[in-house]
Amino acid sequence: MTDSVTCLLDTNVVSELMKQRPDPVVSEYLDVKLKREVLGLAVITVFEILNGIGRLPTGRRRETIAAGFEGVLTTLFDDRIVSWGLSDAAACAEIMENRRRSGESLDDHFQDAMLAGTAFNRNLKIVTRNDGEFRNIGVTVLNPWRE
Repeated sequence: MTDSVTCLLDTNVVSELMKQRPDPVVSEYLDVKLKREVLGLAVITVFEILNGIGRLPTGRRRETIAAGFEGVLTTLFDDRIVSWGLSDAAACAEIMENRRRSGESLDDHFQDAMLAGTAFNRNLKIVTRNDGEFRNIGVTVLNPWRE
């Protein structure tokens, strides 16, 4: 089913949606403007969310967030998790090299570079608040906070 995915959600979008009261602008954007798109998650986004949860202090809040994310994965994205492969890695390396040469290094934003490589390699759009990280890479970037 991952073949039908047209957009990858960046970590900041997923985090926003997991809030008790997500920004209504973002929710409406995803519900209305992207209703014809098939939203998916790259494995790097899953890693970033799980890593963020793992950094939280042990306790009820962490457990609640972890359970919420598990629910999001199984109910919304179960068959729309886009894996990382050799061609994604090659695209990522090329993007990083091109950005480095242009003076816009992604060396400190490796996870974004991995997401960019996945999206570029598969001709997918990226839905993110951090549109600057993804400029000049040949991928359509959609920013729900700006549009």
